[in-house]
Amino acid sequence: MLQSLIFFLTIFLSFAPKLSEAQAAAFGALLGKPAAATGPLSALPTEESDRATQKFLTSVFEKSPAMENVNVEVVSGVIYLKGEIASPADADWMLKIVSRVPNVVAVTNKTVVSGVDLAQFDPMWKEVDSLIEKLKRHLPSLFFAVLFSVLAYFLSSYLLRFTRSVLGRRISNPFLLSIVTRISMLPVWLVLLYIVLRLLGLSTLGATLIGGTGLFGIVLGLAFKGIAENYLAGLLLASRSPFTRGDIIRIGEYEGYVENLNMRGTTIIDLNGNLVLIPNLTVIQSVVENQTANPKTRTSFTVGIGYQDSISKAQDLVIQAVSDVVGVIADPAPNVVVTELRNNCVELKVYIWFNSKNNRELRVRSRAIIKTKEVLLANGFTIPGETRELYFGNSLHLQSVDLAQNGPAKADQRKSEIQQKAERNLTEPESQHATEGPSGEDMLKLAEDNPLPTNVSDPGLLSPKPEKR
Repeated sequence: MLQSLIFFLTIFLSFAPKLSEAQAAAFGALLGKPAAATGPLSALPTEESDRATQKFLTSVFEKSPAMENVNVEVVSGVIYLKGEIASPADADWMLKIVSRVPNVVAVTNKTVVSGVDLAQFDPMWKEVDSLIEKLKRHLPSLFFAVLFSVLAYFLSSYLLRFTRSVLGRRISNPFLLSIVTRISMLPVWLVLLYIVLRLLGLSTLGATLIGGTGLFGIVLGLAFKGIAENYLAGLLLASRSPFTRGDIIRIGEYEGYVENLNMRGTTIIDLNGNLVLIPNLTVIQSVVENQTANPKTRTSFTVGIGYQDSISKAQDLVIQAVSDVVGVIADPAPNVVVTELRNNCVELKVYIWFNSKNNRELRVRSRAIIKTKEVLLANGFTIPGETRELYFGNSLHLQSVDLAQNGPAKADQRKSEIQQKAERNLTEPESQHATEGPSGEDMLKLAEDNPLPTNVSDPGLLSPKPEKR
Protein backbone atom coordinates (compact mmCIF):
# COMPACT_ATOMS: atom_id res chain seq x y z
CA MET A 1 0.00 0.00 0.00
CA LEU A 2 2.87 2.37 0.80
CA GLN A 3 4.46 1.72 -2.61
CA SER A 4 1.16 2.52 -4.34
CA LEU A 5 0.87 5.79 -2.40
CA ILE A 6 4.41 6.72 -3.37
CA PHE A 7 3.69 5.90 -7.00
CA PHE A 8 0.56 8.05 -7.18
CA LEU A 9 2.27 10.95 -5.40
CA THR A 10 5.19 10.73 -7.84
CA ILE A 11 2.80 10.81 -10.81
CA PHE A 12 0.98 13.80 -9.27
CA LEU A 13 4.19 15.71 -8.67
CA SER A 14 5.37 14.99 -12.22
CA PHE A 15 2.24 16.54 -13.78
CA ALA A 16 1.46 19.28 -11.24
CA PRO A 17 1.56 22.59 -13.14
CA LYS A 18 2.27 24.79 -10.13
CA LEU A 19 5.44 22.98 -8.99
CA SER A 20 8.79 23.66 -10.56
CA GLU A 21 10.83 20.79 -11.82
CA ALA A 22 13.38 21.24 -9.05
CA GLN A 23 10.61 21.17 -6.43
CA ALA A 24 9.19 18.03 -8.01
CA ALA A 25 12.61 16.43 -7.83
CA ALA A 26 12.97 17.44 -4.18
CA PHE A 27 9.60 15.96 -3.25
CA GLY A 28 10.38 12.79 -5.13
CA ALA A 29 13.66 12.45 -3.34
CA LEU A 30 11.95 12.90 0.04
CA LEU A 31 9.64 10.03 -0.87
CA GLY A 32 12.61 7.77 -1.55
CA LYS A 33 12.15 7.75 -5.35
CA PRO A 34 14.78 9.14 -7.75
CA ALA A 35 13.86 12.47 -9.28
CA ALA A 36 14.00 12.60 -13.06
CA ALA A 37 16.48 14.98 -14.59
CA THR A 38 15.20 17.82 -16.74
CA GLY A 39 15.75 17.88 -20.49
CA PRO A 40 16.43 15.04 -22.90
CA LEU A 41 19.54 12.87 -22.66
CA SER A 42 22.21 13.81 -25.17
CA ALA A 43 23.74 10.35 -24.88
CA LEU A 44 23.51 7.26 -22.78
CA PRO A 45 25.55 7.51 -19.56
CA THR A 46 28.80 5.58 -19.37
CA GLU A 47 31.31 4.94 -16.63
CA GLU A 48 33.49 7.71 -17.99
CA SER A 49 30.60 10.20 -18.07
CA ASP A 50 29.64 9.14 -14.50
CA ARG A 51 33.18 9.90 -13.28
CA ALA A 52 33.19 13.25 -15.10
CA THR A 53 29.81 14.21 -13.66
CA GLN A 54 30.86 13.19 -10.13
CA LYS A 55 34.11 15.16 -10.40
CA PHE A 56 32.33 18.25 -11.71
CA LEU A 57 29.64 18.31 -9.02
CA THR A 58 32.18 17.62 -6.25
CA SER A 59 34.27 20.58 -7.33
CA VAL A 60 31.20 22.81 -7.48
CA PHE A 61 29.95 21.77 -4.02
CA GLU A 62 33.41 22.22 -2.44
CA LYS A 63 33.44 25.85 -3.56
CA SER A 64 30.04 26.54 -1.90
CA PRO A 65 30.05 26.84 1.94
CA ALA A 66 26.43 25.76 2.07
CA MET A 67 27.10 22.45 0.22
CA GLU A 68 30.65 21.59 1.22
CA ASN A 69 29.42 18.70 3.38
CA VAL A 70 27.46 17.08 0.53
CA ASN A 71 28.90 13.86 -0.94
CA VAL A 72 28.21 13.01 -4.60
CA GLU A 73 28.11 9.54 -6.17
CA VAL A 74 27.07 8.81 -9.78
CA VAL A 75 26.11 5.34 -10.93
CA SER A 76 24.68 4.72 -14.41
CA GLY A 77 23.54 8.30 -14.75
CA VAL A 78 21.80 8.32 -11.33
CA ILE A 79 23.20 10.95 -8.93
CA TYR A 80 23.11 10.11 -5.20
CA LEU A 81 23.44 13.11 -2.86
CA LYS A 82 24.25 12.49 0.82
CA GLY A 83 25.34 14.61 3.80
CA GLU A 84 24.21 17.88 5.38
CA ILE A 85 23.11 21.10 3.77
CA ALA A 86 22.63 24.52 5.37
CA SER A 87 19.00 25.32 4.52
CA PRO A 88 16.04 24.21 2.37
CA ALA A 89 16.77 27.11 -0.01
CA ASP A 90 20.29 25.77 -0.55
CA ALA A 91 18.79 22.33 -1.22
CA ASP A 92 16.59 23.76 -3.97
CA TRP A 93 19.57 25.57 -5.49
CA MET A 94 21.63 22.34 -5.36
CA LEU A 95 18.91 20.41 -7.22
CA LYS A 96 18.74 23.12 -9.89
CA ILE A 97 22.51 22.77 -10.46
CA VAL A 98 22.31 18.99 -10.63
CA SER A 99 19.37 19.07 -13.04
CA ARG A 100 21.42 21.06 -15.59
CA VAL A 101 24.22 18.47 -15.81
CA PRO A 102 24.03 16.37 -19.02
CA ASN A 103 23.69 12.58 -19.13
CA VAL A 104 21.74 12.50 -15.81
CA VAL A 105 18.93 9.98 -15.59
CA ALA A 106 17.67 10.74 -12.08
CA VAL A 107 18.68 12.36 -8.79
CA THR A 108 18.33 10.77 -5.36
CA ASN A 109 18.56 13.42 -2.63
CA LYS A 110 19.36 12.00 0.80
CA THR A 111 20.78 15.16 2.29
CA VAL A 112 19.45 16.57 5.56
CA VAL A 113 19.15 20.20 6.61
CA SER A 114 21.57 21.00 9.43
CA GLY A 115 20.53 22.84 12.62
CA VAL A 116 19.62 26.50 12.51
CA ASP A 117 22.49 28.83 13.30
CA LEU A 118 21.37 31.05 16.17
CA ALA A 119 24.10 33.54 15.34
CA GLN A 120 22.41 34.47 12.06
CA PHE A 121 20.55 37.75 12.62
CA ASP A 122 19.93 38.54 8.97
CA PRO A 123 16.25 37.45 8.99
CA MET A 124 15.62 39.54 12.08
CA TRP A 125 17.19 42.64 10.56
CA LYS A 126 15.16 42.12 7.40
CA GLU A 127 11.96 42.08 9.44
CA VAL A 128 13.06 45.18 11.34
CA ASP A 129 13.76 46.99 8.09
CA SER A 130 10.36 45.92 6.78
CA LEU A 131 8.63 47.25 9.89
CA ILE A 132 10.50 50.56 9.61
CA GLU A 133 9.44 50.94 6.01
CA LYS A 134 5.82 50.22 6.90
CA LEU A 135 6.02 52.75 9.73
CA LYS A 136 7.32 55.39 7.35
CA ARG A 137 4.43 54.76 4.97
CA HIS A 138 1.87 55.03 7.80
CA LEU A 139 3.35 58.07 9.55
CA PRO A 140 0.72 60.51 8.20
CA SER A 141 -2.14 58.24 9.26
CA LEU A 142 -0.54 57.70 12.66
CA PHE A 143 -0.13 61.47 13.16
CA PHE A 144 -3.79 62.19 12.37
CA ALA A 145 -4.90 59.25 14.54
CA VAL A 146 -2.97 60.60 17.54
CA LEU A 147 -4.32 64.10 16.93
CA PHE A 148 -7.88 62.82 16.70
CA SER A 149 -7.38 60.71 19.86
CA VAL A 150 -6.42 63.83 21.82
CA LEU A 151 -9.43 65.73 20.47
CA ALA A 152 -11.67 62.73 21.20
CA TYR A 153 -10.41 62.65 24.80
CA PHE A 154 -11.38 66.26 25.45
CA LEU A 155 -14.67 65.83 23.57
CA SER A 156 -15.62 62.74 25.56
CA SER A 157 -14.70 64.50 28.83
CA TYR A 158 -16.96 67.42 27.93
CA LEU A 159 -19.81 65.06 26.92
CA LEU A 160 -19.32 63.11 30.15
CA ARG A 161 -19.68 66.25 32.30
CA PHE A 162 -22.66 67.43 30.24
CA THR A 163 -24.41 64.04 30.56
CA ARG A 164 -23.70 63.95 34.29
CA SER A 165 -25.20 67.41 34.79
CA VAL A 166 -28.33 66.50 32.79
CA LEU A 167 -28.90 63.16 34.51
CA GLY A 168 -28.02 64.63 37.92
CA ARG A 169 -31.30 66.51 37.93
CA ARG A 170 -33.22 63.23 38.09
CA ILE A 171 -30.75 60.88 39.82
CA SER A 172 -29.73 61.98 43.30
CA ASN A 173 -27.63 58.92 44.19
CA PRO A 174 -24.01 59.65 43.17
CA PHE A 175 -23.14 55.97 42.76
CA LEU A 176 -26.08 55.31 40.43
CA LEU A 177 -25.44 58.59 38.58
CA SER A 178 -21.83 57.61 37.89
CA ILE A 179 -22.81 54.19 36.52
CA VAL A 180 -25.64 55.45 34.32
CA THR A 181 -23.42 58.23 32.94
CA ARG A 182 -20.67 55.82 31.95
CA ILE A 183 -23.10 53.38 30.34
CA SER A 184 -24.68 56.19 28.30
CA MET A 185 -21.20 57.24 27.08
CA LEU A 186 -20.28 53.72 25.90
CA PRO A 187 -21.67 54.15 22.31
CA VAL A 188 -19.76 57.44 21.96
CA TRP A 189 -16.50 55.78 22.99
CA LEU A 190 -17.05 52.92 20.55
CA VAL A 191 -17.66 55.32 17.64
CA LEU A 192 -14.53 57.34 18.49
CA LEU A 193 -12.48 54.13 18.69
CA TYR A 194 -13.81 53.03 15.30
CA ILE A 195 -12.81 56.37 13.72
CA VAL A 196 -9.29 56.11 15.16
CA LEU A 197 -8.91 52.60 13.71
CA ARG A 198 -10.15 53.82 10.32
CA LEU A 199 -7.53 56.58 10.34
CA LEU A 200 -4.87 53.96 11.03
CA GLY A 201 -6.07 51.90 8.10
CA LEU A 202 -7.50 49.19 10.36
CA SER A 203 -11.09 49.46 9.21
CA THR A 204 -11.55 45.69 9.18
CA LEU A 205 -10.33 45.48 12.75
CA GLY A 206 -12.64 48.35 13.74
CA ALA A 207 -15.67 46.63 12.22
CA THR A 208 -14.68 43.40 13.93
CA LEU A 209 -14.43 45.14 17.31
CA ILE A 210 -17.79 46.86 16.86
CA GLY A 211 -19.44 43.66 15.73
CA GLY A 212 -17.79 41.50 18.37
CA THR A 213 -18.67 43.71 21.32
CA GLY A 214 -21.70 41.57 22.17
CA LEU A 215 -19.76 38.33 22.04
CA PHE A 216 -16.94 39.90 24.03
CA GLY A 217 -19.45 40.98 26.66
CA ILE A 218 -20.82 37.44 26.90
CA VAL A 219 -17.32 36.02 27.37
CA LEU A 220 -16.51 38.58 30.08
CA GLY A 221 -19.84 37.92 31.77
CA LEU A 222 -19.11 34.20 32.01
CA ALA A 223 -15.52 34.76 33.14
CA PHE A 224 -16.40 37.33 35.83
CA LYS A 225 -19.82 36.04 36.80
CA GLY A 226 -19.46 36.70 40.54
CA ILE A 227 -18.06 40.21 40.07
CA ALA A 228 -20.79 41.06 37.56
CA GLU A 229 -23.50 39.81 39.93
CA ASN A 230 -22.16 41.95 42.78
CA TYR A 231 -21.90 44.93 40.43
CA LEU A 232 -25.52 44.61 39.25
CA ALA A 233 -26.66 44.00 42.83
CA GLY A 234 -24.91 47.24 43.81
CA LEU A 235 -26.85 49.06 41.08
CA LEU A 236 -30.13 47.67 42.44
CA LEU A 237 -29.23 48.66 45.99
CA ALA A 238 -28.26 52.16 44.88
CA SER A 239 -31.48 52.59 42.90
CA ARG A 240 -33.81 51.15 45.56
CA SER A 241 -31.96 52.76 48.51
CA PRO A 242 -33.12 50.39 51.28
CA PHE A 243 -30.61 52.08 53.61
CA THR A 244 -28.23 55.00 53.69
CA ARG A 245 -25.07 55.96 55.50
CA GLY A 246 -25.47 55.88 59.28
CA ASP A 247 -28.49 53.51 59.32
CA ILE A 248 -28.44 50.56 61.69
CA ILE A 249 -29.17 47.42 59.66
CA ARG A 250 -29.19 43.71 60.32
CA ILE A 251 -28.25 41.29 57.50
CA GLY A 252 -28.24 37.70 58.67
CA GLU A 253 -25.98 37.51 61.70
CA TYR A 254 -24.38 40.91 61.05
CA GLU A 255 -25.69 44.11 62.60
CA GLY A 256 -24.18 47.57 62.56
CA TYR A 257 -24.02 51.04 61.05
CA VAL A 258 -23.87 51.42 57.26
CA GLU A 259 -20.51 52.93 56.39
CA ASN A 260 -20.23 52.63 52.61
CA LEU A 261 -21.57 51.03 49.43
CA ASN A 262 -19.37 50.34 46.41
CA MET A 263 -19.51 48.12 43.34
CA ARG A 264 -18.30 45.04 45.25
CA GLY A 265 -20.05 45.12 48.59
CA THR A 266 -21.69 46.96 51.46
CA THR A 267 -19.47 47.97 54.36
CA ILE A 268 -20.94 48.16 57.85
CA ILE A 269 -19.29 48.75 61.19
CA ASP A 270 -20.78 46.45 63.80
CA LEU A 271 -21.56 47.37 67.40
CA ASN A 272 -18.14 46.04 68.44
CA GLY A 273 -16.31 48.42 66.08
CA ASN A 274 -15.41 45.80 63.44
CA LEU A 275 -15.61 46.69 59.75
CA VAL A 276 -17.63 44.05 57.89
CA LEU A 277 -17.73 43.88 54.07
CA ILE A 278 -20.83 42.02 52.85
CA PRO A 279 -21.06 41.18 49.10
CA ASN A 280 -23.87 43.04 47.37
CA LEU A 281 -25.29 39.77 46.05
CA THR A 282 -25.66 38.51 49.62
CA VAL A 283 -27.36 41.76 50.64
CA ILE A 284 -29.82 41.69 47.75
CA GLN A 285 -30.72 38.03 48.44
CA SER A 286 -31.05 38.39 52.23
CA VAL A 287 -33.61 39.89 54.55
CA VAL A 288 -32.41 43.40 55.44
CA GLU A 289 -33.70 44.78 58.73
CA ASN A 290 -33.31 48.55 58.78
CA GLN A 291 -33.72 49.60 62.39
CA THR A 292 -33.54 53.33 61.65
CA ALA A 293 -35.85 53.53 58.63
CA ASN A 294 -38.71 54.09 61.08
CA PRO A 295 -37.28 56.02 64.04
CA LYS A 296 -39.96 54.68 66.40
CA THR A 297 -38.65 51.33 67.63
CA ARG A 298 -40.01 48.99 70.29
CA THR A 299 -38.07 46.98 72.82
CA SER A 300 -39.11 44.90 75.83
CA PHE A 301 -37.97 43.17 79.01
CA THR A 302 -39.52 40.93 81.69
CA VAL A 303 -39.83 41.26 85.46
CA GLY A 304 -41.38 38.97 88.08
CA ILE A 305 -43.45 39.85 91.19
CA GLY A 306 -44.69 37.69 94.04
CA TYR A 307 -48.08 35.99 94.02
CA GLN A 308 -49.13 38.03 97.04
CA ASP A 309 -48.50 41.35 95.20
CA SER A 310 -51.12 43.33 93.25
CA ILE A 311 -50.67 42.94 89.51
CA SER A 312 -52.69 46.03 88.54
CA LYS A 313 -50.77 48.22 90.99
CA ALA A 314 -47.48 46.85 89.66
CA GLN A 315 -48.58 47.64 86.09
CA ASP A 316 -49.44 51.23 86.99
CA LEU A 317 -46.17 51.76 88.85
CA VAL A 318 -44.02 50.29 86.04
CA ILE A 319 -45.80 52.31 83.32
CA GLN A 320 -45.35 55.51 85.31
CA ALA A 321 -41.70 54.66 86.02
CA VAL A 322 -40.63 53.84 82.44
CA SER A 323 -42.50 56.85 81.06
CA ASP A 324 -40.02 59.10 82.89
CA VAL A 325 -36.97 57.26 81.50
CA VAL A 326 -34.79 59.33 79.17
CA GLY A 327 -35.29 58.15 75.59
CA VAL A 328 -38.72 56.54 76.05
CA ILE A 329 -41.36 58.28 73.90
CA ALA A 330 -44.99 58.80 74.92
CA ASP A 331 -46.54 57.80 71.57
CA PRO A 332 -46.95 54.85 71.40
CA ALA A 333 -47.32 54.64 75.16
CA PRO A 334 -45.56 52.01 77.31
CA ASN A 335 -47.47 48.85 78.09
CA VAL A 336 -47.20 46.11 80.72
CA VAL A 337 -48.87 42.70 80.27
CA VAL A 338 -48.89 39.41 82.19
CA THR A 339 -47.18 36.76 80.11
CA GLU A 340 -46.91 33.73 82.40
CA LEU A 341 -47.54 32.36 85.88
CA ARG A 342 -44.31 30.74 86.91
CA ASN A 343 -43.60 28.54 89.91
CA ASN A 344 -42.00 31.34 91.88
CA CYS A 345 -43.53 34.55 90.44
CA VAL A 346 -45.97 36.29 88.15
CA GLU A 347 -44.06 37.30 85.02
CA LEU A 348 -44.76 40.74 83.58
CA LYS A 349 -43.50 41.90 80.19
CA VAL A 350 -42.82 45.61 79.72
CA TYR A 351 -43.01 47.17 76.22
CA ILE A 352 -41.48 50.59 75.60
CA TRP A 353 -40.88 52.70 72.47
CA PHE A 354 -37.88 54.92 71.73
CA ASN A 355 -36.39 56.97 68.90
CA SER A 356 -33.66 54.82 67.33
CA LYS A 357 -32.06 57.79 65.54
CA ASN A 358 -31.27 59.52 68.83
CA ASN A 359 -30.95 56.60 71.25
CA ARG A 360 -29.57 53.10 71.22
CA GLU A 361 -31.75 50.22 72.35
CA LEU A 362 -29.17 48.99 74.85
CA ARG A 363 -29.14 52.29 76.73
CA VAL A 364 -32.90 52.84 76.85
CA ARG A 365 -33.60 49.27 77.90
CA SER A 366 -30.96 49.42 80.64
CA ARG A 367 -32.44 52.64 82.10
CA ALA A 368 -35.97 51.22 82.03
CA ILE A 369 -34.94 47.99 83.83
CA ILE A 370 -33.10 49.93 86.54
CA LYS A 371 -36.05 52.26 87.10
CA THR A 372 -38.56 49.38 87.20
CA LYS A 373 -36.57 47.43 89.75
CA GLU A 374 -36.16 50.38 92.10
CA VAL A 375 -39.83 51.44 91.86
CA LEU A 376 -41.15 47.95 92.62
CA LEU A 377 -38.86 47.47 95.61
CA ALA A 378 -39.59 50.95 96.93
CA ASN A 379 -43.33 50.17 96.94
CA GLY A 380 -42.99 46.92 98.83
CA PHE A 381 -43.14 44.48 95.92
CA THR A 382 -41.18 41.27 96.03
CA ILE A 383 -39.00 40.25 93.10
CA PRO A 384 -38.52 36.52 93.64
CA GLY A 385 -35.42 34.75 92.59
CA GLU A 386 -35.28 31.47 90.75
CA THR A 387 -36.62 28.37 92.51
CA ARG A 388 -33.92 25.81 93.15
CA GLU A 389 -34.14 22.23 94.36
CA LEU A 390 -31.31 20.95 96.57
CA TYR A 391 -30.56 17.26 96.92
CA PHE A 392 -28.45 16.06 99.86
CA GLY A 393 -26.78 12.74 99.40
CA ASN A 394 -25.97 12.25 103.09
CA SER A 395 -28.32 12.32 106.06
CA LEU A 396 -28.76 15.74 107.70
CA HIS A 397 -28.93 16.48 111.41
CA LEU A 398 -31.89 18.84 111.94
CA GLN A 399 -32.41 20.99 114.99
CA SER A 400 -35.74 22.59 115.86
CA VAL A 401 -35.59 26.36 116.35
CA ASP A 402 -38.49 28.43 117.65
CA LEU A 403 -39.03 31.34 115.22
CA ALA A 404 -42.53 32.15 116.24
CA GLN A 405 -41.56 35.34 118.01
CA ASN A 406 -38.49 36.69 116.16
CA GLY A 407 -39.08 35.35 112.63
CA PRO A 408 -41.82 37.73 111.41
CA ALA A 409 -40.14 40.72 112.98
CA LYS A 410 -36.87 40.05 111.23
CA ALA A 411 -38.63 39.54 107.89
CA ASP A 412 -40.49 42.83 108.23
CA GLN A 413 -37.29 44.58 109.21
CA ARG A 414 -35.50 43.18 106.18
CA LYS A 415 -38.32 44.26 103.87
CA SER A 416 -38.29 47.75 105.34
CA GLU A 417 -34.56 48.05 104.77
CA ILE A 418 -34.98 47.04 101.13
CA GLN A 419 -37.71 49.65 100.63
CA GLN A 420 -35.62 52.41 102.19
CA LYS A 421 -32.62 51.53 99.97
CA ALA A 422 -34.80 51.48 96.86
CA GLU A 423 -36.24 54.91 97.74
CA ARG A 424 -32.74 56.32 98.15
CA ASN A 425 -31.70 54.78 94.82
CA LEU A 426 -34.57 56.53 93.10
CA THR A 427 -33.37 59.91 94.29
CA GLU A 428 -29.77 59.36 93.17
CA PRO A 429 -28.72 60.76 89.76
CA GLU A 430 -28.46 58.31 86.90
CA SER A 431 -24.99 57.01 86.18
CA GLN A 432 -23.92 58.18 82.74
CA HIS A 433 -20.99 55.79 82.56
CA ALA A 434 -23.21 52.73 83.00
CA THR A 435 -25.72 53.59 80.28
CA GLU A 436 -23.96 55.84 77.81
CA GLY A 437 -21.86 54.40 74.99
CA PRO A 438 -20.51 55.42 71.60
CA SER A 439 -23.09 56.98 69.32
CA GLY A 440 -23.61 56.27 65.64
CA GLU A 441 -21.53 59.31 64.74
CA ASP A 442 -18.72 57.99 66.93
CA MET A 443 -18.81 54.60 65.19
CA LEU A 444 -18.75 56.17 61.71
CA LYS A 445 -15.89 58.43 62.78
CA LEU A 446 -14.05 55.28 63.85
CA ALA A 447 -14.65 53.77 60.40
CA GLU A 448 -13.39 56.93 58.68
CA ASP A 449 -10.20 56.87 60.74
CA ASN A 450 -9.61 53.20 59.79
CA PRO A 451 -11.05 52.78 56.27
CA LEU A 452 -10.95 49.64 54.17
CA PRO A 453 -8.56 49.93 51.17
CA THR A 454 -11.49 49.47 48.75
CA ASN A 455 -13.35 52.41 50.29
CA VAL A 456 -10.56 54.98 50.15
CA SER A 457 -11.23 55.76 46.47
CA ASP A 458 -15.05 55.58 46.74
CA PRO A 459 -16.12 58.17 49.31
CA GLY A 460 -19.77 59.02 49.73
CA LEU A 461 -21.38 56.56 47.34
CA LEU A 462 -24.59 56.62 49.39
CA SER A 463 -26.72 59.70 49.21
CA PRO A 464 -28.34 60.88 52.47
CA LYS A 465 -32.05 60.45 52.80
CA PRO A 466 -34.16 63.58 53.25
CA GLU A 467 -35.36 64.21 56.75
CA LYS A 468 -39.02 63.51 57.36
CA ARG A 469 -41.09 66.47 58.49
